Amino acid sequence: MATPSLLLPAPLALLLVAGFAPASDPPRVLFLTHSAAFRHEVVTRPEAPGALSLAEARLVEASRGAFEVEATQDCAAITKENLARFEAVALYTTGELPFAGGQKEALLDFVRRGGGFVGIHSAADTFYEWPAYGELIGGRFDGHPWVQKVRVRVEDPWHPSSINLAPGFEIEDEIYQFKEWDRGRVHVLLSLDPASVDLGAKGVNRKDRDFALAWCREFGEGRVFYTALGHREELWRDPRFLTHVVEGIRWASRRDVDAEGFRPLLGRDRAPGWRRCGEGDFEVAEGVARLSGGPGFWWFGARRFENFLLRLEFARGKQDWGPLVLIGLSTPGDDPMTASSQSASILSTDNWAGRFLTHGGRETPEPSMHLRAPGEWNAWDIACLEGETLLRSNGRAASSSLSAPKARCAGFLGLENVPEAGETRFRGIRVRELPTNAASFRVLFEGDLSGWKMAGPGGFDVEGDSLVSRGGMGLLWHERPLKDFLLLLDWRVARREDNAGVFVRFPDPGNDPWVAVNKGYEIQICDTGGPKHRTGSIYDFQDSSRVPTAEPGSWNHMEVLAIGSRYEVRVNGRVVNRFVGDRSTEGFVGLQNHDEASRVSFRNVRVVELRRD
Repeated sequence: MATPSLLLPAPLALLLVAGFAPASDPPRVLFLTHSAAFRHEVVTRPEAPGALSLAEARLVEASRGAFEVEATQDCAAITKENLARFEAVALYTTGELPFAGGQKEALLDFVRRGGGFVGIHSAADTFYEWPAYGELIGGRFDGHPWVQKVRVRVEDPWHPSSINLAPGFEIEDEIYQFKEWDRGRVHVLLSLDPASVDLGAKGVNRKDRDFALAWCREFGEGRVFYTALGHREELWRDPRFLTHVVEGIRWASRRDVDAEGFRPLLGRDRAPGWRRCGEGDFEVAEGVARLSGGPGFWWFGARRFENFLLRLEFARGKQDWGPLVLIGLSTPGDDPMTASSQSASILSTDNWAGRFLTHGGRETPEPSMHLRAPGEWNAWDIACLEGETLLRSNGRAASSSLSAPKARCAGFLGLENVPEAGETRFRGIRVRELPTNAASFRVLFEGDLSGWKMAGPGGFDVEGDSLVSRGGMGLLWHERPLKDFLLLLDWRVARREDNAGVFVRFPDPGNDPWVAVNKGYEIQICDTGGPKHRTGSIYDFQDSSRVPTAEPGSWNHMEVLAIGSRYEVRVNGRVVNRFVGDRSTEGFVGLQNHDEASRVSFRNVRVVELRRD
């Protein structure tokens, strides 16, 4: 942004793999279900020795391949020494739990230092005599006026716990209301649609008609996730609820996604969630998966994916033939011939590599791409969205679109091994899910300035895969207008004081960059700026909560989510700003070149467009 003295307030394509950091083994979660007051049926254990309650058994089953659950009803498990074994603690409890000695402080300290805390249903009906617990969980139970089918609104469709839920869905449960709860202190994920209930029912205490059903927040360095759902036994058999809880726990444990929103599917020395179909071998060591033999394939059976971005690296063997990357895979069982899917073939011949094939053999036209030599690593990005599938290989558009019914994208992911392929290696297999209202995913900068216009002085130089600012103060803006969207990009500075900005929602500026300043919003880039003028701030409107940027010379990742008048800014995977504006809810996006001394680089400028209801 300008200096204070001026008084200034691919189609689809994906990120390249910048480097490979293999995921470690699944996190461990302690699930405490102690009832010191009302005992819910779902946490009541059968009398058989070692038997788990319904909630415990279903969570263990649903989380398989994602994290390991240790279920207990013994509050003595909450100690500093024992908590060190876990990444997160989940509570389904009631009443004043029999914590003694330093147990309370041990739990708080665990979360403050980066551990995850998850509260399910009656966890909010716990520890009324411990004020710090109310602060930790974010609110306290204040009755359940309704036990019925209700309509739930998804307020954050991008959170891992809600991304697979329809924008508005119905569910039957015991519906809580809360006291000592303030929307401004938590980030609401789900809320009750008040039109679906009788607000005059006995016991309704909230006059503001604001009934949150799930939220999250940060507590020190830790994360807190709470869901009020989960009373009825039927919910613990409902895939929607189980996915909601599992993904909330993954988020709280900080092992759900990387800084760019991608979920790793391979561990360093294991492949949790992967299953074999047919013949062949599949081994993982130091984050590298090796396929050999066949025919058969390995598929990630822990989760189905619908709208998603898939990223992976592979190195072919010496043979001419290669395996297939399978998407939209139906449950295969034990016979690879019974499964249907699309597939992206990995072949060394120019006229076959990167084609999309259906199970019936239909294929896309010849792609224009060249793979690297056998033994060298290739980077692939595959997008499946609204029935359209596209591929980028080593940073270049590699396949024309394959249009298919939306159901063709929905399914499991897999890797096929064939005897002719020799040994093929994979690494960095990661997937990023997109919400149900995602309409398109586009790369705005592809190594040239197609679609971009310059307003004002200075400009941007194209250096390899990057845009580098020079002079200013000007604005490079893209000609595609946007309504609701998620903007993703990487940036890099040479010095902490380097200055630039990302502008959104401004009208056509012509040749005047001040149009964006006065009618849009700027997300600032400048680590040394003052309040409302530092990295992540909405310039002149709202300061960022932190500046979690990398050292000068290293790349940073930014995401700007704009839905209606609400904005959320993430820097390197951390939420740094949530802002509600009153300017236009549609317009253009642009990058600022601020001054001659600031040389700020941008790359991987992409946008996910969202449908408005």
